[in-house]
Amino acid sequence: MLAAAGTGLVDFLASRKLCADSLFGNVGLDPQVLETPTATIGLDQYCAVMEQAARRSRDPNFGLDYGQQFTPEMLGLIGYIALSSPTVLDAAANLARYFGYHQQQTITTLDRHERLYHLTYRIDSQRIADRSQDALITLGMFCNVFRSAAGTHWAPEAVHVEHGASENVGDIERAFGAPVLFNQPTNALVFRGEAAEGVMPHADPRLLQLLCANLTGLGLRNTPPSLIDRIRTTIRDNLAVRPVDLPMVSEVLSIPAWTLRRRLSEENTSFSDLVDQVRRDMAEDYLVNTDLQIGQLSERLGYAEISAFTRAFKRWHDVSPAQYRKGRAERLAAGR
Repeated sequence: MLAAAGTGLVDFLASRKLCADSLFGNVGLDPQVLETPTATIGLDQYCAVMEQAARRSRDPNFGLDYGQQFTPEMLGLIGYIALSSPTVLDAAANLARYFGYHQQQTITTLDRHERLYHLTYRIDSQRIADRSQDALITLGMFCNVFRSAAGTHWAPEAVHVEHGASENVGDIERAFGAPVLFNQPTNALVFRGEAAEGVMPHADPRLLQLLCANLTGLGLRNTPPSLIDRIRTTIRDNLAVRPVDLPMVSEVLSIPAWTLRRRLSEENTSFSDLVDQVRRDMAEDYLVNTDLQIGQLSERLGYAEISAFTRAFKRWHDVSPAQYRKGRAERLAAGR
């Protein structure tokens, strides 16, 4: 990701009486890198710093507060792209289109569901398990793009977050001015189309074109997903809503089932193996980052019965889902 995401972070840490050198040293990151907005840092390093800062300060609002004060200009190229867009809706669309050039290993989309738009954001890396602070930071950054045009009192219809509810629910809702739904499949700002019709006050078509060229020219875009990755994503997105089988995936991807079977065989795997892997990854993610009950989690993964999920999880980890969650919580509490 571009170091612009950490603009002002050293001073913000100091305002919370936290030592930046210590936090950055723990993840092997030089704070001076943040002085160059187009330098790159690891997304895993960034998330780790934020999670450690929240724990050390004993402040669950650390990421929330950092994101709320983060103006679009602080985001560097992607922020100025949003500000230079013709309308607020165009700004949201450009965030979705170009955010992958600003930050890899993420999926950002703008989807319309009847009269509501969803500007979504999700880290697409199972290695980064602890990311609740990052979610609130990024959604705060997105929200401030809207507020740069509509005023500081602009609020979405709702905010969706992947992680479970915590003691700062009221603080999050006050910051965004909207109800917050936890344990969602992805992080999102939900807003009405008419709330995004305003003109961006600094719209500049020529500057927008130049900024987009500069950002894409850095060459940091996520590599195009492989067919296996596309199959995995399709499985993940449909487990909770309908039976997942090869014909369904074939229809969604518009690729013949026999082609999918051949490609899976070439990768020394099968469709059932992929479903098992996706369920395992999702189960670990949900157990760590949400407070979904085991029955709810089982349904989210497409199991007909809790017992079937429990058997599968014991096959993966030799412990029950509840024991896995408890062990993870104990390790986090111990600071490991």
